[in-house]
Amino acid sequence: MMSEHRIACFINPIAGMGGRVGLKGTDGMAATARGLGAEPVSPDRARLALVELFTRVMDEGELTLEVMTAGSPMGEDECRDALEMAGNLMAGHGTDRDRNRGQGGQGTLSERGVRTKPVPASDRGKETVASPAPPGSASHSGAHGSAHSISLRTIYRPEPGGSTTREDTLAFCQQAMNEGAEIVLFAGGDGTARDVISVTGERTPILGIPSGVKMHSGVFTFRPADAGRALFSFLGGTGPLETRDVMDLDEDQYRAGNIRTRLYGYALVPVTTVLQGCKNVVVTPDEQGERESIALGLEEVFRDHPGLYIMGAGSTIRDVGRHFRLDLSPLGFDLVRVDPPRGRWDGERGEDGERGEGGERGEGGERGEGGERGEGGERGEGVMYNLVAKDVNEAAILEYMKQVPREHRYIMVTPIGAQGFILGRGTQVISERVLDLIPPENLMVVATPGKLAITDTLRLDAGRFNDILKGYLRVLTGYRQFSLKKVA
Repeated sequence: MMSEHRIACFINPIAGMGGRVGLKGTDGMAATARGLGAEPVSPDRARLALVELFTRVMDEGELTLEVMTAGSPMGEDECRDALEMAGNLMAGHGTDRDRNRGQGGQGTLSERGVRTKPVPASDRGKETVASPAPPGSASHSGAHGSAHSISLRTIYRPEPGGSTTREDTLAFCQQAMNEGAEIVLFAGGDGTARDVISVTGERTPILGIPSGVKMHSGVFTFRPADAGRALFSFLGGTGPLETRDVMDLDEDQYRAGNIRTRLYGYALVPVTTVLQGCKNVVVTPDEQGERESIALGLEEVFRDHPGLYIMGAGSTIRDVGRHFRLDLSPLGFDLVRVDPPRGRWDGERGEDGERGEGGERGEGGERGEGGERGEGGERGEGVMYNLVAKDVNEAAILEYMKQVPREHRYIMVTPIGAQGFILGRGTQVISERVLDLIPPENLMVVATPGKLAITDTLRLDAGRFNDILKGYLRVLTGYRQFSLKKVA
Protein backbone atom coordinates (compact mmCIF):
# COMPACT_ATOMS: atom_id res chain seq x y z
CA MET A 1 0.00 0.00 0.00
CA MET A 2 1.29 3.44 -0.91
CA SER A 3 2.01 5.75 2.02
CA GLU A 4 1.71 9.50 1.61
CA HIS A 5 4.06 11.97 3.25
CA ARG A 6 4.47 15.74 3.30
CA ILE A 7 7.70 17.36 4.47
CA ALA A 8 9.04 20.92 4.57
CA CYS A 9 12.55 21.79 3.42
CA PHE A 10 14.39 25.11 3.36
CA ILE A 11 17.91 26.54 3.32
CA ASN A 12 19.55 29.35 5.23
CA PRO A 13 21.61 30.63 2.27
CA ILE A 14 24.25 32.41 4.36
CA ALA A 15 24.84 29.65 6.94
CA GLY A 16 28.49 28.67 7.26
CA MET A 17 29.83 31.35 4.89
CA GLY A 18 32.08 32.85 7.55
CA GLY A 19 33.96 29.62 8.21
CA ARG A 20 36.69 29.59 5.57
CA VAL A 21 37.38 33.30 5.89
CA GLY A 22 37.95 33.01 9.63
CA LEU A 23 34.85 34.81 10.93
CA LYS A 24 33.73 31.91 13.17
CA GLY A 25 30.11 32.52 12.20
CA THR A 26 27.95 34.50 9.80
CA ASP A 27 25.26 36.03 12.03
CA GLY A 28 25.26 39.74 11.16
CA MET A 29 28.47 39.26 9.13
CA ALA A 30 27.23 38.08 5.71
CA ALA A 31 28.36 41.24 3.91
CA THR A 32 31.79 41.06 5.57
CA ALA A 33 32.09 37.39 4.63
CA ARG A 34 31.27 38.12 1.00
CA GLY A 35 33.80 40.94 1.00
CA LEU A 36 36.47 38.48 2.10
CA GLY A 37 35.58 36.16 -0.77
CA ALA A 38 33.25 33.77 1.06
CA GLU A 39 30.89 31.65 -1.00
CA PRO A 40 27.63 29.95 0.06
CA VAL A 41 28.09 26.44 1.46
CA SER A 42 24.55 25.44 2.48
CA PRO A 43 23.15 24.93 -1.06
CA ASP A 44 25.64 22.18 -1.93
CA ARG A 45 25.18 20.51 1.42
CA ALA A 46 21.41 20.58 1.02
CA ARG A 47 21.69 18.99 -2.43
CA LEU A 48 23.74 16.12 -1.02
CA ALA A 49 21.07 15.39 1.58
CA LEU A 50 18.17 15.69 -0.86
CA VAL A 51 19.73 13.56 -3.58
CA GLU A 52 20.33 10.85 -0.99
CA LEU A 53 16.69 11.07 0.12
CA PHE A 54 15.22 11.15 -3.38
CA THR A 55 17.27 8.22 -4.71
CA ARG A 56 16.19 6.10 -1.76
CA VAL A 57 12.56 6.99 -2.34
CA MET A 58 12.90 6.20 -6.05
CA ASP A 59 14.69 2.92 -5.52
CA GLU A 60 13.26 1.47 -2.33
CA GLY A 61 10.25 3.44 -1.18
CA GLU A 62 6.63 2.62 -1.80
CA LEU A 63 5.45 6.08 -0.96
CA THR A 64 4.26 9.43 -2.25
CA LEU A 65 6.39 12.35 -1.11
CA GLU A 66 5.47 16.01 -1.33
CA VAL A 67 8.28 18.44 -0.54
CA MET A 68 7.14 21.92 0.43
CA THR A 69 9.93 24.45 0.00
CA ALA A 70 10.69 28.17 -0.16
CA GLY A 71 11.54 30.26 -3.19
CA SER A 72 15.10 31.09 -4.20
CA PRO A 73 17.52 31.41 -2.48
CA MET A 74 15.86 29.40 0.32
CA GLY A 75 15.58 25.96 -1.27
CA GLU A 76 13.44 25.89 -4.40
CA ASP A 77 16.38 25.67 -6.80
CA GLU A 78 18.25 23.14 -4.70
CA CYS A 79 15.20 20.87 -4.41
CA ARG A 80 14.74 20.90 -8.18
CA ASP A 81 18.45 20.32 -8.77
CA ALA A 82 18.43 17.36 -6.39
CA LEU A 83 15.33 15.83 -7.96
CA GLU A 84 16.84 16.03 -11.42
CA MET A 85 20.19 14.67 -10.24
CA ALA A 86 18.49 11.79 -8.44
CA GLY A 87 16.51 10.92 -11.56
CA ASN A 88 19.63 11.03 -13.71
CA LEU A 89 21.49 8.90 -11.20
CA MET A 90 18.79 6.26 -11.20
CA ALA A 91 18.54 6.26 -14.99
CA GLY A 92 22.29 6.00 -15.42
CA HIS A 93 23.12 3.47 -12.70
CA GLY A 94 20.03 1.24 -12.49
CA THR A 95 18.69 0.04 -9.16
CA ASP A 96 21.39 -2.27 -7.87
CA ARG A 97 22.16 -0.40 -4.65
CA ASP A 98 24.95 -2.67 -3.53
CA ARG A 99 26.73 -2.31 -6.85
CA ASN A 100 26.48 1.49 -6.76
CA ARG A 101 27.20 1.99 -3.08
CA GLY A 102 30.04 -0.45 -2.62
CA GLN A 103 30.40 -3.14 0.01
CA GLY A 104 27.45 -3.31 2.35
CA GLY A 105 25.48 -0.73 0.37
CA GLN A 106 26.33 1.99 2.91
CA GLY A 107 28.18 4.55 0.78
CA THR A 108 26.85 8.08 0.37
CA LEU A 109 26.44 9.97 -2.87
CA SER A 110 29.56 12.02 -2.28
CA GLU A 111 31.49 8.81 -1.62
CA ARG A 112 30.29 7.54 -5.00
CA GLY A 113 31.55 10.65 -6.75
CA VAL A 114 28.16 12.29 -7.33
CA ARG A 115 28.80 16.00 -7.78
CA THR A 116 26.21 18.49 -6.62
CA LYS A 117 26.37 20.67 -9.71
CA PRO A 118 23.30 22.90 -10.00
CA VAL A 119 20.91 22.43 -12.90
CA PRO A 120 21.04 25.48 -15.24
CA ALA A 121 18.26 27.98 -14.53
CA SER A 122 16.93 27.56 -18.06
CA ASP A 123 16.29 23.87 -17.39
CA ARG A 124 14.33 24.38 -14.18
CA GLY A 125 10.56 24.08 -14.01
CA LYS A 126 8.17 26.66 -12.66
CA GLU A 127 6.12 25.56 -9.66
CA THR A 128 5.71 21.80 -9.34
CA VAL A 129 8.12 19.14 -10.57
CA ALA A 130 7.21 15.47 -10.51
CA SER A 131 9.89 12.85 -10.11
CA PRO A 132 11.42 11.61 -13.39
CA ALA A 133 9.73 8.57 -14.94
CA PRO A 134 10.60 6.37 -17.91
CA PRO A 135 8.80 7.21 -21.16
CA GLY A 136 5.23 5.96 -21.23
CA SER A 137 4.85 5.55 -17.47
CA ALA A 138 3.33 7.72 -14.76
CA SER A 139 5.87 6.87 -12.13
CA HIS A 140 9.12 5.00 -11.63
CA SER A 141 9.37 1.49 -10.20
CA GLY A 142 11.93 0.72 -7.57
CA ALA A 143 14.16 -2.31 -7.15
CA HIS A 144 11.26 -4.48 -6.06
CA GLY A 145 8.64 -3.09 -8.43
CA SER A 146 7.38 -0.51 -5.94
CA ALA A 147 6.01 2.75 -7.27
CA HIS A 148 6.74 6.23 -6.04
CA SER A 149 5.90 9.84 -6.70
CA ILE A 150 7.90 12.87 -5.60
CA SER A 151 6.61 16.40 -6.09
CA LEU A 152 7.86 19.83 -5.12
CA ARG A 153 5.72 22.80 -4.15
CA THR A 154 6.84 26.32 -3.27
CA ILE A 155 4.73 27.60 -0.38
CA TYR A 156 6.64 30.78 0.51
CA ARG A 157 8.73 33.32 -1.39
CA PRO A 158 11.11 35.82 0.22
CA GLU A 159 11.27 39.37 -1.09
CA PRO A 160 13.02 39.33 -4.49
CA GLY A 161 16.48 40.81 -4.75
CA GLY A 162 17.05 41.19 -1.02
CA SER A 163 18.87 39.23 1.65
CA THR A 164 16.82 36.66 3.53
CA THR A 165 16.27 37.22 7.24
CA ARG A 166 15.06 35.45 10.35
CA GLU A 167 11.56 36.64 9.51
CA ASP A 168 11.66 34.61 6.28
CA THR A 169 12.52 31.47 8.24
CA LEU A 170 9.68 32.07 10.68
CA ALA A 171 7.17 32.80 7.94
CA PHE A 172 8.10 29.67 5.98
CA CYS A 173 7.95 27.41 9.03
CA GLN A 174 4.57 28.80 10.03
CA GLN A 175 3.19 28.18 6.55
CA ALA A 176 4.61 24.66 6.61
CA MET A 177 2.88 23.99 9.93
CA ASN A 178 -0.39 25.36 8.52
CA GLU A 179 -0.12 22.94 5.60
CA GLY A 180 0.57 19.88 7.71
CA ALA A 181 4.30 19.23 7.37
CA GLU A 182 5.33 16.02 9.14
CA ILE A 183 8.90 17.20 9.64
CA VAL A 184 11.02 20.27 8.83
CA LEU A 185 14.35 19.56 7.12
CA PHE A 186 16.67 22.57 7.06
CA ALA A 187 20.23 23.43 6.05
CA GLY A 188 21.78 25.85 8.52
CA GLY A 189 23.40 26.10 11.92
CA ASP A 190 22.43 26.64 15.54
CA GLY A 191 20.83 30.02 14.87
CA THR A 192 18.61 28.52 12.19
CA ALA A 193 17.61 25.72 14.57
CA ARG A 194 16.62 28.32 17.17
CA ASP A 195 14.39 30.06 14.66
CA VAL A 196 12.77 26.80 13.55
CA ILE A 197 11.82 25.64 17.05
CA SER A 198 10.38 29.04 17.87
CA VAL A 199 7.62 27.97 15.44
CA THR A 200 7.56 24.18 15.67
CA GLY A 201 8.20 23.89 19.41
CA GLU A 202 8.12 20.22 20.39
CA ARG A 203 5.03 19.53 18.28
CA THR A 204 6.66 18.88 14.89
CA PRO A 205 9.98 17.05 14.38
CA ILE A 206 12.93 18.80 12.79
CA LEU A 207 16.22 17.57 11.28
CA GLY A 208 19.29 19.68 10.49
CA ILE A 209 21.62 19.33 7.52
CA PRO A 210 24.90 20.53 9.11
CA SER A 211 25.85 23.77 7.35
CA GLY A 212 26.92 26.18 10.09
CA VAL A 213 30.43 26.88 11.34
CA LYS A 214 30.45 25.21 14.76
CA MET A 215 27.21 23.51 15.72
CA HIS A 216 26.44 22.79 19.36
CA SER A 217 22.84 21.56 19.06
CA GLY A 218 21.87 17.91 18.94
CA VAL A 219 19.55 18.23 15.93
CA PHE A 220 22.15 17.85 13.18
CA THR A 221 23.42 14.71 11.48
CA PHE A 222 27.15 14.04 11.23
CA ARG A 223 27.27 14.72 7.48
CA PRO A 224 24.83 16.11 4.90
CA ALA A 225 24.00 12.80 3.19
CA ASP A 226 23.27 11.30 6.61
CA ALA A 227 20.26 13.62 6.83
CA GLY A 228 18.80 12.11 3.67
CA ARG A 229 19.19 8.60 5.02
CA ALA A 230 17.78 9.50 8.43
CA LEU A 231 14.77 11.23 6.90
CA PHE A 232 14.02 8.26 4.66
CA SER A 233 14.05 5.97 7.71
CA PHE A 234 11.71 8.37 9.52
CA LEU A 235 9.26 8.36 6.62
CA GLY A 236 9.39 4.58 6.57
CA GLY A 237 8.33 4.50 10.20
CA THR A 238 11.43 2.61 11.33
CA GLY A 239 12.54 4.96 14.09
CA PRO A 240 11.07 6.75 17.13
CA LEU A 241 11.50 10.39 18.09
CA GLU A 242 13.46 11.88 20.96
CA THR A 243 13.91 15.31 22.50
CA ARG A 244 17.22 17.07 21.82
CA ASP A 245 18.75 20.33 23.09
CA VAL A 246 18.90 23.35 20.82
CA MET A 247 21.89 25.47 21.83
CA ASP A 248 23.61 28.53 20.44
CA LEU A 249 26.42 30.86 21.35
CA ASP A 250 26.91 34.60 21.17
CA GLU A 251 28.93 34.96 17.96
CA ASP A 252 30.22 38.44 18.86
CA GLN A 253 31.64 37.03 22.10
CA TYR A 254 32.87 33.95 20.21
CA ARG A 255 34.85 36.12 17.79
CA ALA A 256 36.34 37.88 20.82
CA GLY A 257 37.51 34.54 22.20
CA ASN A 258 34.76 33.91 24.74
CA ILE A 259 32.42 30.92 24.67
CA ARG A 260 28.96 31.76 25.99
CA THR A 261 26.54 29.00 25.10
CA ARG A 262 22.87 28.96 26.06
CA LEU A 263 20.14 26.37 25.96
CA TYR A 264 17.35 27.91 23.90
CA GLY A 265 14.84 25.07 23.85
CA TYR A 266 14.12 21.54 22.80
CA ALA A 267 13.23 19.85 19.55
CA LEU A 268 11.75 16.52 18.51
CA VAL A 269 14.26 14.72 16.31
CA PRO A 270 14.20 11.27 14.64
CA VAL A 271 16.31 8.77 16.56
CA THR A 272 19.24 7.72 14.39
CA THR A 273 22.84 6.62 14.81
CA VAL A 274 24.01 9.44 12.53
CA LEU A 275 22.80 12.27 14.79
CA GLN A 276 25.49 14.29 16.52
CA GLY A 277 25.39 14.98 20.24
CA CYS A 278 25.61 18.34 21.93
CA LYS A 279 29.07 19.64 22.63
CA ASN A 280 30.31 18.91 26.15
CA VAL A 281 32.94 20.83 28.06
CA VAL A 282 35.18 18.34 29.86
CA VAL A 283 36.78 19.30 33.17
CA THR A 284 38.70 16.74 35.23
CA PRO A 285 40.43 17.23 38.60
CA ASP A 286 43.87 17.32 36.94
CA GLU A 287 42.93 18.81 33.56
CA GLN A 288 45.80 21.32 33.64
CA GLY A 289 48.30 18.63 34.56
CA GLU A 290 47.08 16.46 31.68
CA ARG A 291 47.56 19.32 29.24
CA GLU A 292 51.07 19.95 30.55
CA SER A 293 51.84 16.27 30.02
CA ILE A 294 50.66 16.61 26.40
CA ALA A 295 52.98 19.60 25.97
CA LEU A 296 55.93 17.56 27.23
CA GLY A 297 55.07 14.88 24.70
CA LEU A 298 54.92 17.48 21.95
CA GLU A 299 58.47 18.60 22.72
CA GLU A 300 59.64 15.26 21.29
CA VAL A 301 57.17 15.41 18.40
CA PHE A 302 58.34 18.89 17.41
CA ARG A 303 61.99 17.92 17.72
CA ASP A 304 61.53 14.98 15.35
CA HIS A 305 59.07 16.70 13.00
CA PRO A 306 60.02 20.34 12.35
CA GLY A 307 57.85 22.32 10.00
CA LEU A 308 54.79 24.56 9.75
CA TYR A 309 51.92 23.59 12.06
CA ILE A 310 48.30 24.67 11.65
CA MET A 311 47.18 24.55 15.28
CA GLY A 312 43.71 24.97 16.82
CA ALA A 313 41.14 25.40 18.00
CA GLY A 314 40.17 25.47 21.66
CA SER A 315 41.51 25.59 25.17
CA THR A 316 43.57 22.38 24.98
CA ILE A 317 45.69 23.67 22.10
CA ARG A 318 45.87 27.15 23.66
CA ASP A 319 47.16 25.81 26.98
CA VAL A 320 49.68 23.57 25.24
CA GLY A 321 50.94 26.65 23.38
CA ARG A 322 51.70 28.41 26.66
CA HIS A 323 54.26 25.72 27.44
CA PHE A 324 56.16 26.88 24.35
CA ARG A 325 55.67 30.59 25.18
CA LEU A 326 53.14 30.94 22.37
CA ASP A 327 50.03 33.09 22.84
CA LEU A 328 47.67 31.06 20.67
CA SER A 329 44.13 32.06 19.73
CA PRO A 330 41.52 30.68 22.12
CA LEU A 331 39.10 29.74 19.32
CA GLY A 332 40.85 30.28 16.00
CA PHE A 333 43.68 28.60 14.11
CA ASP A 334 47.29 29.77 14.25
CA LEU A 335 50.42 29.00 12.22
CA VAL A 336 53.40 27.89 14.27
CA ARG A 337 56.78 27.28 12.71
CA VAL A 338 59.04 24.79 14.45
CA ASP A 339 62.71 24.99 13.53
CA PRO A 340 65.40 22.51 14.62
CA PRO A 341 68.50 23.69 16.51
CA ARG A 342 70.31 24.67 13.32
CA GLY A 343 67.43 26.91 12.37
CA ARG A 344 66.59 25.23 9.07
CA TRP A 345 65.96 21.72 7.80
CA ASP A 346 67.65 20.23 4.75
CA GLY A 347 66.05 20.79 1.38
CA GLU A 348 63.61 23.44 2.56
CA ARG A 349 61.82 24.80 -0.46
CA GLY A 350 58.20 25.65 -1.15
CA GLU A 351 56.08 24.16 -3.90
CA ASP A 352 56.81 27.13 -6.16
CA GLY A 353 60.54 26.42 -5.87
CA GLU A 354 61.34 29.57 -3.87
CA ARG A 355 63.24 29.51 -0.64
CA GLY A 356 61.17 29.85 2.52
CA GLU A 357 61.60 32.52 5.16
CA GLY A 358 63.78 30.38 7.36
CA GLY A 359 63.46 30.38 11.10
CA GLU A 360 62.89 34.09 11.56
CA ARG A 361 60.77 35.15 14.49
CA GLY A 362 57.72 37.36 14.57
CA GLU A 363 56.91 37.24 10.85
CA GLY A 364 53.24 37.88 10.16
CA GLY A 365 50.82 40.23 8.50
CA GLU A 366 47.39 41.68 8.88
CA ARG A 367 44.48 39.56 10.05
CA GLY A 368 42.77 37.83 7.15
CA GLU A 369 46.02 37.85 5.15
CA GLY A 370 48.33 36.42 7.74
CA GLY A 371 47.45 37.21 11.31
CA GLU A 372 48.83 39.22 14.17
CA ARG A 373 52.54 39.59 14.68
CA GLY A 374 54.05 36.47 16.01
CA GLU A 375 56.11 35.56 19.00
CA GLY A 376 57.78 32.44 20.24
CA GLY A 377 60.68 31.02 22.09
CA GLU A 378 63.03 28.14 22.64
CA ARG A 379 62.29 25.01 24.66
CA GLY A 380 64.58 22.04 25.00
CA GLU A 381 67.53 21.09 22.76
CA GLY A 382 67.53 24.46 20.97
CA VAL A 383 64.30 23.91 19.03
CA MET A 384 62.71 27.22 18.02
CA TYR A 385 58.95 27.84 18.12
CA ASN A 386 57.69 30.80 16.16
CA LEU A 387 54.08 32.04 16.02
CA VAL A 388 54.16 33.35 12.47
CA ALA A 389 50.45 34.14 12.03
CA LYS A 390 47.50 34.24 14.40
CA ASP A 391 43.78 33.56 13.86
CA VAL A 392 44.27 32.84 10.17
CA ASN A 393 41.80 32.17 7.39
CA GLU A 394 42.05 29.75 4.46
CA ALA A 395 43.80 32.26 2.19
CA ALA A 396 46.53 32.95 4.74
CA ILE A 397 47.16 29.25 5.31
CA LEU A 398 47.54 28.63 1.58
CA GLU A 399 49.94 31.54 1.25
CA TYR A 400 52.18 30.55 4.16
CA MET A 401 52.35 26.92 3.05
CA LYS A 402 54.16 28.05 -0.10
CA GLN A 403 57.21 28.70 2.08
CA VAL A 404 57.41 25.13 3.35
CA PRO A 405 57.86 21.81 1.50
CA ARG A 406 54.86 19.50 1.53
CA GLU A 407 56.39 16.92 3.86
CA HIS A 408 56.94 19.58 6.54
CA ARG A 409 53.33 20.81 6.70
CA TYR A 410 51.25 19.61 9.66
CA ILE A 411 47.80 19.98 11.16
CA MET A 412 47.30 19.71 14.92
CA VAL A 413 43.73 19.60 16.24
CA THR A 414 41.76 18.44 19.25
CA PRO A 415 38.31 16.81 19.07
CA ILE A 416 35.14 18.59 20.14
CA GLY A 417 34.09 17.10 23.45
CA ALA A 418 31.55 14.25 23.11
CA GLN A 419 30.81 15.06 19.43
CA GLY A 420 34.27 13.86 18.43
CA PHE A 421 34.70 16.08 15.36
CA ILE A 422 38.31 16.82 14.41
CA LEU A 423 37.45 18.34 11.01
CA GLY A 424 34.17 19.86 9.88
CA ARG A 425 32.98 21.76 12.97
CA GLY A 426 34.64 25.13 13.51
CA THR A 427 37.59 24.06 11.34
CA GLN A 428 36.41 25.33 7.94
CA VAL A 429 39.65 27.29 7.42
CA ILE A 430 41.21 23.84 6.96
CA SER A 431 39.39 23.38 3.68
CA GLU A 432 39.76 20.66 1.07
CA ARG A 433 42.16 23.00 -0.77
CA VAL A 434 44.35 23.08 2.34
CA LEU A 435 44.09 19.33 2.92
CA ASP A 436 45.16 18.70 -0.67
CA LEU A 437 48.54 20.26 0.15
CA ILE A 438 49.29 18.31 3.35
CA PRO A 439 50.18 14.60 3.59
CA PRO A 440 47.33 12.70 5.30
CA GLU A 441 49.79 11.18 7.76
CA ASN A 442 50.66 14.70 8.95
CA LEU A 443 47.29 15.12 10.68
CA MET A 444 47.95 15.08 14.43
CA VAL A 445 45.33 14.86 17.16
CA VAL A 446 45.84 15.70 20.84
CA ALA A 447 43.34 15.26 23.67
CA THR A 448 43.33 14.85 27.41
CA PRO A 449 42.38 11.39 28.73
CA GLY A 450 39.21 12.91 30.21
CA LYS A 451 38.01 14.25 26.87
CA LEU A 452 38.90 11.03 25.08
CA ALA A 453 36.95 9.00 27.65
CA ILE A 454 33.65 10.55 26.49
CA THR A 455 34.59 10.47 22.79
CA ASP A 456 33.98 7.02 21.36
CA THR A 457 34.82 7.93 17.75
CA LEU A 458 36.70 10.71 15.99
CA ARG A 459 34.50 12.20 13.27
CA LEU A 460 35.00 13.97 9.97
CA ASP A 461 32.81 16.18 7.82
CA ALA A 462 35.45 17.07 5.25
CA GLY A 463 34.04 16.16 1.84
CA ARG A 464 36.15 13.71 -0.14
CA PHE A 465 38.68 13.56 2.70
CA ASN A 466 36.16 11.58 4.76
CA ASP A 467 37.29 8.48 2.87
CA ILE A 468 40.97 9.44 2.68
CA LEU A 469 41.35 9.98 6.43
CA LYS A 470 39.02 7.32 7.82
CA GLY A 471 40.50 4.37 9.69
CA TYR A 472 42.42 4.80 12.94
CA LEU A 473 44.50 7.64 14.35
CA ARG A 474 46.95 7.79 17.21
CA VAL A 475 45.91 10.48 19.67
CA LEU A 476 48.59 12.03 21.89
CA THR A 477 47.17 12.05 25.44
CA GLY A 478 50.32 12.74 27.50
CA TYR A 479 54.08 12.38 27.64
CA ARG A 480 54.84 9.36 25.43
CA GLN A 481 51.22 8.27 25.79
CA PHE A 482 49.00 7.54 22.80
CA SER A 483 45.52 6.10 22.31
CA LEU A 484 44.28 4.54 19.10
CA LYS A 485 40.90 5.92 18.03
CA LYS A 486 38.61 5.03 15.16
CA VAL A 487 37.97 7.80 12.63
CA ALA A 488 34.58 7.75 10.87
